[in-house]
Amino acid sequence: MEALNFEISSDINSISSAVSGVMQYLDGSCVNIDECAIFDIRVILNELLINSIIHGNKKNLDKKIMIRVGVSGKGYFFVFVEDEGKGYDFKRFLNRETPHQSLSEMKEYGRGVLIIESLCDRIKFNKKGNKVIVLKKI
Repeated sequence: MEALNFEISSDINSISSAVSGVMQYLDGSCVNIDECAIFDIRVILNELLINSIIHGNKKNLDKKIMIRVGVSGKGYFFVFVEDEGKGYDFKRFLNRETPHQSLSEMKEYGRGVLIIESLCDRIKFNKKGNKVIVLKKI
């Protein structure tokens, strides 16, 4: 199966159609995905796109978000999301040496990365911090 590549504008209203498009793509992929994995994928996509729009591109409608999704031969859903922002210090949220606060103790930012991390099998950022790759076993 070929990967699906597309881009969206940095408009919060574009998230729903982007997620729906990915889910239609997966539905047509002839891959059996259970309901729990479908739910997780929806949440992962929503959080990734919200972060890219709000924190990455600062809601600048002139900036785009590039998305690539697919299913590997080993049964992993993968998603690459890249924004045109300056990046951020993702290590601060993924540092295993520092205990995480509970989600209820966190401020209004930083939760998305932790939610994504809890739902996927692997998360990796580029050095700049404006591109993320997520793997989820389906």
